[in-house]
Amino acid sequence: MAQQAQGEVEAAEVRGSDDHTATTVPATEAPGQDAPEDGGGQADGLGFERPRGVLGKVRRSFRESFRKAAQATSPTGLLPFRRRSKDEGADRHRPDEEDSVSKTGSQPPDSPSQRSGGPHSPEATSPFKKYGRFSLKARVENGSPSPDPQPPSTPNSDAPDSQPVSPAESGSPSTLKKGGFGRFSLRLKKDKGPRVEALQTLTEALSSELLQEERSEKQPKSRVIPSPPLSVMQISKLIDAEVLEDAHLNLLSLRLELQAEKEAAGEAAGTIELARKEKDLNLLYGALRDKVRGIVRDSTRLPGRTKELLGNVATIIEEEDGGEGGHEVSGPETWKETWTHGVQEGVQATIQSVQLDAKEQDPAWLSVHLGLLGAAIVGDLQTVKKELQAIYPPSFAVFSTYRDCYHQAISQHLKQILQRKLDVRDSYHLLQWTIGRYPSEKIMGSPSLQPEMGSEGLGPLLDQGEMETAHQYFLEDLQEKLRTSLKNTVKMESEKVWQKEEEPEILNDYYHSDMHITVCELIHGYVNNSREIGLEQEVVSTCADELKHFSKQFQTDFREWSGTPPPPSRPPSLRVAYLVTYVNGFSDLTDQVKKYEERSPVPVGELIRELEGGAQGFTAALLDQLMEGLKPYMRRMMTRKWLTTDTDFQKIVDITEEVSQHYRRMKPPYMQGFVNDVHYHLAKQYISQVLKNDYSCKNRKHEKAAAKMRQQWEVLDRLFDNLGTTCDWLRPVGVQLCDIIGTKNRGDIKNGLQPLVQDYPDISKKHVSAVLYFRGPMRRAEKRAILSHLKELQSNSKSGRDPSRAFFSTIEVPSIDGPLACVPCGPNLPFGLGTR
Repeated sequence: MAQQAQGEVEAAEVRGSDDHTATTVPATEAPGQDAPEDGGGQADGLGFERPRGVLGKVRRSFRESFRKAAQATSPTGLLPFRRRSKDEGADRHRPDEEDSVSKTGSQPPDSPSQRSGGPHSPEATSPFKKYGRFSLKARVENGSPSPDPQPPSTPNSDAPDSQPVSPAESGSPSTLKKGGFGRFSLRLKKDKGPRVEALQTLTEALSSELLQEERSEKQPKSRVIPSPPLSVMQISKLIDAEVLEDAHLNLLSLRLELQAEKEAAGEAAGTIELARKEKDLNLLYGALRDKVRGIVRDSTRLPGRTKELLGNVATIIEEEDGGEGGHEVSGPETWKETWTHGVQEGVQATIQSVQLDAKEQDPAWLSVHLGLLGAAIVGDLQTVKKELQAIYPPSFAVFSTYRDCYHQAISQHLKQILQRKLDVRDSYHLLQWTIGRYPSEKIMGSPSLQPEMGSEGLGPLLDQGEMETAHQYFLEDLQEKLRTSLKNTVKMESEKVWQKEEEPEILNDYYHSDMHITVCELIHGYVNNSREIGLEQEVVSTCADELKHFSKQFQTDFREWSGTPPPPSRPPSLRVAYLVTYVNGFSDLTDQVKKYEERSPVPVGELIRELEGGAQGFTAALLDQLMEGLKPYMRRMMTRKWLTTDTDFQKIVDITEEVSQHYRRMKPPYMQGFVNDVHYHLAKQYISQVLKNDYSCKNRKHEKAAAKMRQQWEVLDRLFDNLGTTCDWLRPVGVQLCDIIGTKNRGDIKNGLQPLVQDYPDISKKHVSAVLYFRGPMRRAEKRAILSHLKELQSNSKSGRDPSRAFFSTIEVPSIDGPLACVPCGPNLPFGLGTR
């Protein structure tokens, strides 16, 4: 019937073009009949010949689609299109249409809306409700475009006398023309305006309806409490299925029902049946609490799945905490507290899910764990900011709650880690993460969490006692690790250098060892890392204490190695090269340590003195080795054989020049002082041979001895000039003694004493007596006169003694009648005399 009515409507719209009269063309097709596929064309309801074959099928398919859409369309929405199309057609083709219609008395058939009960019929539905939110383009492409959803004109409720206004009278654009509704023409048509206008009108109507639907979604939905409620089992299943809204409404209904029954029972409210119902109600509320807590707990891990559920959760929490008597029935704690507990459990679950390997599995277990933990914190808080925060009302303070829960949970987590015995590496990573990384832009200060994170501080993760525990772990293990590392450094030097007798490396013309570089890098690493955790002063002090032990241990081990009888293959100069190398190494180490003196003055000052003492110990060993090598040749000086040969003296010069090749590899801070010390001790040993009372020149040999001494003293002066000595005050002593010894007239000896006493005021009566004994036999009276003149010169001397230029006072003179003794030299003598 609907198709037949549609055909009649279309037939009524057809007008004759010649006589300008309305004609009714009945529809030729009965509902459900199809045109034959083969044979000639068949006329349709509008008098057009339908094409054959496949094109006929396509056209019939379009017509069926439009007819179905016409049946489902609101009648009040279709009528204006037909009326408007008819009016426009009459205006264009039949100006006298109204007259002809009135004459013939023919009227168009009733529209489906009129037959269905008018514009307010309940059976009339909007086509947009049928097609939902699908795009208009999709419906047109599918062959079933929706008709114009423009609502019908209805009388204004505020103006009872107002009449409906037709589309033609209101001046609205035409949305449908002849042939434009119910089917598509397969013939080419130049005039496409009506179809475009219809599509535009449909688009505007669809956008309006969608906007209304979105507004209705944003408006709070009314919640109706069902009566009677579902059974306890049904409500429990709703909770398990996470249908929280329906479950909560039924719980409210069940609560109201229970309250009504208690009021009706009056004094008999304590019956078993009511107690059972109350127990069931409490159990259901407990199950709902657990479900809410679980949803909140998993919300950061599954934000997409729980978005709708969290909206229901927020509604339940607000209604339960805002309602009267909700606390007594639903539990001892508020629902907001239940929500907070769910947040805390979710935070704990996130922390527990972060990888935490055992130390045996991965030495960097804590560093890896803390890195992953920081990434998890930032990721969760970003999810809260971007997705979860908008779901809850502002009263929940969602972001700040998650932030505080994470801060508290991380604090407890770090305390649990501190219960383990941490080594220096783990303690450093824990302190560095706690003090530096956690509050920085890497985690809590991340720009992606602003402005919700705020600028206020969260407080320390660890309290003072716990921080002291972490500091103690760090410093104790640091001291142990540093001591072990320094011992290994000495052991490595012994195995790779001493035992293999490797020649030291030369770097920038100086002997060089990697030992002090290893030590410096070790100290710098600990100090620099400690700066990030606020323990720089404590670490500097600890390193200074350990380096003092290292200096002593290294010198002890080297003396033990060098004190053992060397193999025949070891050259004597190898030990000298090693000593020069370690003088340079301790010198460089001292310069590096001085950089930390301001941070910890007392321990670092003690360490500097220890290292300088170590370097001086190596130079003393060098000097002692040189003097020990020269001692056999010095003993044969100032003897009868010495007067006839220069072999021993030349050996002294050769040894000194050979060893000086290694001295030149010593760095300047100690090189100059060492050369001055060698100059001082060699000059003193040479003069000591004159004062040892072992030989006396007779038969005028004193002149020959004086000439020989003068010649050798000049050789020594040239030798030390080449080495770069600065002890010029030692030069006159040899010349002045040669003048006294070579004097022909004994009376002229007094004249030679004056410059000697002036330059070396520490000369004594014993020293002058020994010089006179070496010169040769002398009468006792002459000797007493010379010594008396010496005393007079010393008493009249205005120049005081300079302790830094003590020379004769350090030379022991044996008694003439007693055993002869050699002046000792070596490590028992004061060092650093090169500054004289």
